[in-house]
Amino acid sequence: MMSASLIGIILLQVYWLRHDYLMNEQQFDHHVQESLNHTVQKADARQILNFISHKYLGFESDSTFWQAMDSSMAGQQNTGNAIFTLVNSDSSGFNIQDSLTTTVQSYTRDTLLSSEHLEHEKLIIRSDSASQVTEIDHVRISEKESSKDKVFLKNELLQAEVEKKRIRLEQEMTRLKVKLSSKVNRINEVMTGIALSYATSDDNPLSYISLQEVDTILNKELRYRGIELPYTFGILDTKKDSLITSYDSVYYSALRNSKYKTELFPDELYSRGLILLIYFPSRTSFVLSTIGKMMTASALFSLTIIIVFIYTVNMLLKQKKISEIKSDFINNMTHEFKTPIATISLAIDAINNPRIAEDKSKVGYYSNIIREENRRMNRQVETILQTAMFEKGDFSIKREPVDLHKLVQKSIDNMLVQVSSRGGWIHSELRAINPVVEGDELMLTTAIINLLDNANKYSPTAPEITVRTESREGGIVLSVEDKGMGMDKETISRIFEKFFRKSSGNIHDVKGFGLGLNHVKSIVEAHAGEVRVISKEGEGSCFSIFFPQNNI
Repeated sequence: MMSASLIGIILLQVYWLRHDYLMNEQQFDHHVQESLNHTVQKADARQILNFISHKYLGFESDSTFWQAMDSSMAGQQNTGNAIFTLVNSDSSGFNIQDSLTTTVQSYTRDTLLSSEHLEHEKLIIRSDSASQVTEIDHVRISEKESSKDKVFLKNELLQAEVEKKRIRLEQEMTRLKVKLSSKVNRINEVMTGIALSYATSDDNPLSYISLQEVDTILNKELRYRGIELPYTFGILDTKKDSLITSYDSVYYSALRNSKYKTELFPDELYSRGLILLIYFPSRTSFVLSTIGKMMTASALFSLTIIIVFIYTVNMLLKQKKISEIKSDFINNMTHEFKTPIATISLAIDAINNPRIAEDKSKVGYYSNIIREENRRMNRQVETILQTAMFEKGDFSIKREPVDLHKLVQKSIDNMLVQVSSRGGWIHSELRAINPVVEGDELMLTTAIINLLDNANKYSPTAPEITVRTESREGGIVLSVEDKGMGMDKETISRIFEKFFRKSSGNIHDVKGFGLGLNHVKSIVEAHAGEVRVISKEGEGSCFSIFFPQNNI
C-alpha cells in the first residue's frame, strides 16, 4: 500500500507538471502566432508607405522618407491654435484662444457716437479669406439714459447681438464645411489613384521592405509579449521553393519545417506565395523555465517522500531481520543450553544409581562429563556476556607483551581434541621473526580459538587447518586457513555481523550463536588491528589478522 501511494503521488505530480507544461506551451505558441500576425500587418503598412515614398514623393531612400515624416510630425506638434485679436479704435488690443473659431483670424470694433444717448458700434469679423468680411452694427446705450430704460434697452440689444453672432458663426461653419469637404474629396481622389496604382503594380512587395525592417518589427512584437529568447526567421517563397534569410542559418531545415508561420501581404489582389517563418532553438528550455520553480519544488518534495519511504522500508526490513535473528538466537541458545543440561541430568541420575555409585571409576567418568558440560555452558554464557560488553564498549584491555606463538600453540592444543575426533588435523607454520605483540592475553586467545572453532565447524569432512604467522612492516600477520565449504560473496560481506550464520536454505547445519566471528572482529579492532577474509565456495577460507607492533 505504501508503494502504491508513493507511486500515485509521484504520478499525480508528473501529471500536473505535464499539464502546466502543455498550458505554457500553448500560451507560448499563441503569443508567437499573435506576434507574427501583428508583424505581417505592420510590415504590410510599412511596405505600402515605402511604395508611396518611392513612387510619388520622390525620396531616394526609405530612411529619408521616415526622417521627413518625423520632422513633419514634430512641426505639427509645435503648432498652436489661431489667435483672435480684438482691436479698439484707440489701437489697444488683447488676445483670445478659442478652438471653436480657429478659422477666424481677427475682428475689429469701431465705436461711433450717433447721438446724445446712443453710441453705434460696428463689429467686423474677418475669416481666413480676405475677400469675405461680415459687418454687424449694434447700438451702445449712453450713460445719460435713465436706469430703467437702460436695463430694458440693454436686454433687447444683447439678444439682438447674440442672434446676429450665432447666424454669422453658422454661416462661417457652413462655408468651412464646404471647403473641408472639397479638400477631403480631393484627397480621396488622390489616395484612390495611389491605391489603384499600388494594387495593379507587379513589383515584388519585398522590394519595398527589407528583412532588417521585418526583423525589427518582429523583435518588438515578441518582446512586447514577454518572449526574449534567440530566434531565426526567414521568408519562404512557395512559388520558387526558396527560403530567404538575412543571414546564414544553421537551422535551415528546422526553419523550413517550423510550425510558426503566416502569410505575408495577405491583402494583395493575388497571393504572392510568401510565408513568414520563425524558429526558436531553445523553445523547450524556455517553456520549461516557466515552470522551473514548480518543477524544483515538486522534485524536492518527491525526493523527500522517496527518501522517507526508503528509510521507512529499510527500517522495517531491519526490524524484521532483527526479529528473525532474535528468534533464531533464542532457539539456538535454548538448544545449546538444553543439551548440556540434559547431559548433566543423565549423569547425575547415573551417579545416584546404587550399582554405579559403588563403582568409583564410573562415578569419576560421569563426574568429568558433568564438569565438561558445565564448562561448556559457562563458555556459552561468557560468549553472550562478551557480546553485550562489546556492543556497549564497556570493556577494558589489559595491555601487556604477549608471545603470539605461545597463544597459537595453546589454542591449537585446546582445539586438537575436537578436530582429531573428526579425523582432522591442525598444522602450524609460525614464521614471524618477532612474535610479541602488546595486548590482552585472554581476548587474543578467545579470538584465535574462535577462528579455529569456525574452521572446524564449517569443514564438512575431516578438518584440514593451517595456522601461519608472518612478519610484516609495522606488525605481524596471523592467518587461519581451512579446506572447508567456503563462502560466496554475499556471505563474506555479512560474516562479521552479529548473530549471522551461514545456512542451507532455512536450515542452519552448524550449531552456535553466530557470535564467534563478530567477537574476533571486535577484539582485533580493540587492539588497533585489522581482519580480512579470502574465501571461495567449495574450496575453503583464509582469515588473516594484522596486529601492529609498536617498537616491541
